[in-house]
Amino acid sequence: MRLLDLIRHLRVRAQTGAPGCAITVLFDDGLVWVRRRDFDVVGMQVRFSWESIRRVCFKDNGPFASDLIHVFVAGHAKAITIPLEAEGGGEFWRALRDRKILPGDFHERATLATDGGLYCWPPLVRES
Repeated sequence: MRLLDLIRHLRVRAQTGAPGCAITVLFDDGLVWVRRRDFDVVGMQVRFSWESIRRVCFKDNGPFASDLIHVFVAGHAKAITIPLEAEGGGEFWRALRDRKILPGDFHERATLATDGGLYCWPPLVRES
């Protein structure tokens, strides 16, 4: 296993809080599947359409922790959280840009961030 792959694997294990836990993101033209698999446990699967995405937040966690993608989907009470280093996580992040769910300049700014910030699209609006 290459060093970078090992680091990614360790980040995912640390992020999910359980050794032996894996998150996989799969998608096609219509749907996205997020699967979490644990040792000897069936795990969970969430499925949603691209059109049901209402907001995406990217949490920069610096170089020693996995950056997180929080996807807010119509019909789901909680955000679906995907570590960037999850299997398919990087491809999903780029697909959000390629499908114009995220503007290119926003995507680039969030991807290059090292400030520990939270970047959301559409932006969170503060009420006066």
